[in-house]
Amino acid sequence: MLDERKPQDAVIPPADYTPQVFDTKTLATTYVNVSGLQRAQGADADLQVVVGLDGFVQGDIVPVTIQGSQVKVGGVSTGDGIKHAYQVSYKSPISVKVTAKDGTVLLDEQLEATNAYQEAKTEAFAQEGGLAKYWQANQMGFLRKLDDDLMKANMKLVAEMLDSRFGQRTITRNTSVIVVTDKKVNYDEFPQAYEKALMGYKMLGQPARAADATKQMEEAVTLWNKALAESNPKDKKARIDAKVTAATLLNAAEANLWLNNFDETERLLAKLKLLDISRYNEAAKDLDTLLQDQRARYQANHKG
Repeated sequence: MLDERKPQDAVIPPADYTPQVFDTKTLATTYVNVSGLQRAQGADADLQVVVGLDGFVQGDIVPVTIQGSQVKVGGVSTGDGIKHAYQVSYKSPISVKVTAKDGTVLLDEQLEATNAYQEAKTEAFAQEGGLAKYWQANQMGFLRKLDDDLMKANMKLVAEMLDSRFGQRTITRNTSVIVVTDKKVNYDEFPQAYEKALMGYKMLGQPARAADATKQMEEAVTLWNKALAESNPKDKKARIDAKVTAATLLNAAEANLWLNNFDETERLLAKLKLLDISRYNEAAKDLDTLLQDQRARYQANHKG
């Protein structure tokens, strides 16, 4: 009676559940792969990947009420619509360590997402007694499914992270080059820049034509920069008004990104965001995300 805390939800004692023992070789074969690299044994491997599984951790099991719809049979209500269920919290923390052949640790961290508790609800029952009876008979199967599904989901996160950080896969990206046209205003530089950018983008995927791709894209950027020199966003009658400026900035920003001119890309995107034109805001956001990723990859591959 001296306890002045507010009433709290009851907590059911943890189920007597023994976490599943997974076949680690199967998990490794299925999920621990890096595109562009082949699985190897011994010290000759370029990368050594160690995935630490802390196992299924069960948190609180809390009774919850769920508001259902009232059902009437012959004009008589069958209940108040309230149903009872258990809410189970659980997690399965995973850590990943990647070491190079020379002993350099390239990655050593716990996946943050796997260390956060998730929640799942059991089947709901009209009476608490029905829920208790269900839980007594089915708790092992319910928790085993949570355990199994979470391990698969978390290992997919491991696979995605390894491939993103160390993989050598080819990633395709669709992009657009905006061409400005007007019957009354001369915008000849935009079709010219489009042709050069199109040729440059097509040759980017061909290492033997990298120099040609760079030349074409730099010429396209030069044309867009000349247009931007006339930019006058506050004048709706200007040849390079706000909308034309935004389109030109977006074109030039992406081209500079693939020319590895990351600072220039960042500068152009900053100017684009200041215009605050809804049509281009999302495009600028997506390109900024790509910029950060591409800059990190470029720097990682050009150390020293």
